[in-house]
Amino acid sequence: MKSTFDQSGGNARNHDLVVRASTTSGEPVTIFVEAKAGEPLGATVATQRKIAAKAKQKNADSKAEKRLNDLVNSLGREDPRIEDVRYQLLTAWAGALASATGVRHAVLAVHEFWTDVRPRDKTSANAKALELFADVVLGFQLDPGRTIPWCQRLPHTTSPDTSLYLAHVATDLTTESLTAAK
Repeated sequence: MKSTFDQSGGNARNHDLVVRASTTSGEPVTIFVEAKAGEPLGATVATQRKIAAKAKQKNADSKAEKRLNDLVNSLGREDPRIEDVRYQLLTAWAGALASATGVRHAVLAVHEFWTDVRPRDKTSANAKALELFADVVLGFQLDPGRTIPWCQRLPHTTSPDTSLYLAHVATDLTTESLTAAK
């Protein structure tokens, strides 16, 4: 599913998977999944600024800088640590917010897949990226002592009609794990 969250045109946010469901009481739920298989959550905002500047040098009509600045200004609080936040989390969050209209519960979930080819080498780094994102962009601390999988409701939201959540999930598809499960 593609989500458009700005007026810059160009690329839309491509969610890896979108799940539409409902609670047992019938409230609509949408889960926006960012899937990872032994890979990080992309470049930091600081690195993305450099990429956007190069794009502008190559093409004066490039809107990459404007898109980045608008996104940071709309989601980021006045915090210099925004430069260390993963840009992919910003676009995933913006896309989720843009597509969550009419939904009672919206979840942004980072789902990691552990395989023999791509082991869990990035899970701790992605967990730290989620912690920084939650603190800097969403303005809350994740529950201490949490283990994967987890899903945490944001204590405050910008929409009175939608409850927002952040989640981190992992699926172990390594041969050792699958063999042990038999």
